[in-house]
Order: sequence, then structure tokens, then C-alpha cells
Amino acid sequence: MRALTASAVAPLLGAALFFSPPAWAGAESAAARAKAALLAGNYAGAAELFGKAAAAGDPEGDVGLGFLLHSGLGVPKEPAKAFAHYSKAAAKKYPKGLYYLGRAYKTSAAGRPDHARAMALFREAAAAGYAPALEAVGVLYKKGQGVKASNARALEWLGKAEKRGLETVYTHLGDIYLEQNKDRKAFYYFSLAVKKGEAQAANSLGYMYATGRGVVKDHEQALKWYRLSARLGFAMAQYNLGDAYYAGAGVSADYAAAYKWLYISELTKEPTNSNNGMALQRLPAVAAKLAPSEMERLEKEARAEYLTCKANHDAWSAERFCRDESPFLPSN
Repeated sequence: MRALTASAVAPLLGAALFFSPPAWAGAESAAARAKAALLAGNYAGAAELFGKAAAAGDPEGDVGLGFLLHSGLGVPKEPAKAFAHYSKAAAKKYPKGLYYLGRAYKTSAAGRPDHARAMALFREAAAAGYAPALEAVGVLYKKGQGVKASNARALEWLGKAEKRGLETVYTHLGDIYLEQNKDRKAFYYFSLAVKKGEAQAANSLGYMYATGRGVVKDHEQALKWYRLSARLGFAMAQYNLGDAYYAGAGVSADYAAAYKWLYISELTKEPTNSNNGMALQRLPAVAAKLAPSEMERLEKEARAEYLTCKANHDAWSAERFCRDESPFLPSN
């Protein structure tokens, strides 16, 4: 019997590949095209493509469609349906599906928060090598959700995620060091996070400049960093920006700008993107400095600005989803 030559083997390998495709070979390209649509801001198109991928059995399609349904991007916000799609992907032991199902339990898309279940899913996804799950375990330890709070354990898990190249951990590291009054270390990590595009860390930098923690007090620098985070749709940064304009801190107060940003913060807020009720408390004092006609004009400007901030926030979150980082996910 003659041995097969390399040239004879190659067509056979090609035929084997052709006749033995993975279950979602065609859907894989649909999921990739869905991500391209997502990055381009075509959320409805992304939903359609993720739906095709999911229908063909690709767990990435289920996760992507779940993310859109959870966030209300391109489709109506339907947390229960998002939960169902995450569950399908998780049932296949798809690490990303396990992680997003954990996020659904954490944000109450499952009906109510279940941090213990979220922790179990994050650990399973982490064991399977999904880096954002390492960060998620660290965050639960940091907040004491589903486990006893432990900054030591949080730092351990966040450190694992950092070693995997996950840059979103820098904000959490900064938070821990700020809580421990290690201000210079906190400032270092917040600065690093901002360089990597972390919008939430910009708000923290603004706070450090406003209060002089780890850096010389600088009102203009505080405004700069608050403004960056505020324009990316974070309610707390919008409140801080409005409050900074109201206080003036050594310069003339700007009551019009203060009222506008506090009003935007109230439009933005919801349970997982909250201003802790502070904007509503501050607004009457600012309103007392303004004429009713001016407030009416500012509220109209604020509603328009809010839409821009929301669009920025949606795009920021979608990009993080596509980069396998931790996107913003609202509660139901």
C-alpha cells in the first residue's frame, strides 16, 4: 500500500473540515458582524445579527442578545428575556455566558439580587479563564456582597485580573486604596484607569482634586475630570460637576451650569447609576438663585444634553462588551 503524499492528504483534510463544521460555524461570523454593528452604533442591526447567531446555537449570540435586552440597546429593555438568553449560554458552560448570568443575578435582572448565586457563577467563569469574572469576584469581596467584605481578598482577585491584562480593575484598586487612606496610591491607579478610558475613574480624579487628597487642591482640574465623566453619562459625576459649579471653591459660582448638571443627574439616575439622592436635595438651593424663565431654558438644554450623555454612555458600554471587559448593566 502506497503512503499518501502531502499533496494527497491536503484535499482530504479540506473535505473533512467542509463536512464536519462546528454547530454554529455560520453563526460565528454573524456574532462577529453583530459586534462590528454594535461598535458602529447600529444597535438594532446588532440585535438582529446576535439573534441569528443565537438561533444557530452560538452561545456568543445569546450573550450578545442578552446584553442588548438587558441594556435596552436596539431593542426594548427586557431583563427577563436577557436572563433567559444568558441562561442558555451558561447551560453550555460558555464562560462568558456564566459571567453574564452572574451579572444578571447581581443587577436583579433575575427578579431580585442574588449575590451568592452571582459569586458562584463568577467563580465558575473565572475557573474557565474568563478574566472579567476574576474582577467580578474581587468586586463582590470589596462590597461584601454574597460574602464577608474583605479588601485583602478583593485585592487578591483584582490582582489576578490585572495580571490577565484587564485594565478595568484600576478603578476598583483606586477605590480600595482611597478607602484605606493611601491617597497617593489611589491617585496613581485612578490616573492609570483614566488613561485606559475608564470614565468612572475620571469622577474619582475630580474628587481628589476637589478635596486635595493625594494632590494639591485644584478647582479647575476637578471641573475638568468631573466634566469628562459627566459627559459619559455617570450620574454621580454629573452631581459632582453641578455641585462644584454651585460651590465655586475659590472662584465665581456658576448657578446656571450648576442647575443644568444637577438636573441632568436627576434625568440619568437609576438604581445602578445613582446620585444617591443628592442632586434632588441640592436643586432647590440652586433654583433659588435663578429666575423661573432661566430655569425653564436650562431644563430644555439639560434634556438635550442628557440625550448626548446617554448616547456616549451606551457607546462606552458597548465598546467594553466587545472588548470582553465589564460593561455597565442596569438593574430592572
